[in-house]
Amino acid sequence: MMMEIDINHLVKEYGNMISMIAHRMIQNKEIACEAAQEVWYELCKSISSFKGDSEISTWIYTIARRTIGRYAACEKQVKMSEIEYFRSLPEIEYSGGEEEKREWIKERCDWCITALNHCLNNDARLIFIFRENVGLPYRQISEIMELKESNVRQIYNRSIQKITAFMNDTCPLFPMVLVNVAFANRYILLIWIKNIQWCNE
Repeated sequence: MMMEIDINHLVKEYGNMISMIAHRMIQNKEIACEAAQEVWYELCKSISSFKGDSEISTWIYTIARRTIGRYAACEKQVKMSEIEYFRSLPEIEYSGGEEEKREWIKERCDWCITALNHCLNNDARLIFIFRENVGLPYRQISEIMELKESNVRQIYNRSIQKITAFMNDTCPLFPMVLVNVAFANRYILLIWIKNIQWCNE
């Protein structure tokens, strides 16, 4: 039995999330926008085939994974040799006004977001985005990625470790959250991720 689905409702509910995933996966903003639009084209083409065998969000994000993944296929992981410029940026010292201060922080937040997304391969990046940005459970991510749940958990845990090492080595803001903290753990990292996403808006 075919389900009746209101595409306008889906766009309203999932539009921002699809756009966010595309921009987290693809550095070029124009290509990211094109990828997000292509997701909705594919959804409209496939909407009659959705029978309700899975959650509608799983169906939507599976199509998003496949579509955005094609556009992101040429994206490359950030290498340490490519970030000498950012390493040379000054520490948190500035003499300008509030506007200059905000721009200074945003520039560094933009890099932190790029680092978070591009120090991982595409599959690991998607799993991380689905878990941290979209907030999906491991079970649902495993369905979307067509992987065992245990594999999804393993990839996610390794991604946390890799991102922590990458950020600690490259991001001039990240060490600030570790001041007076005896050890850095994944919870500090995840709080930091949510903070830099805010200043990147």
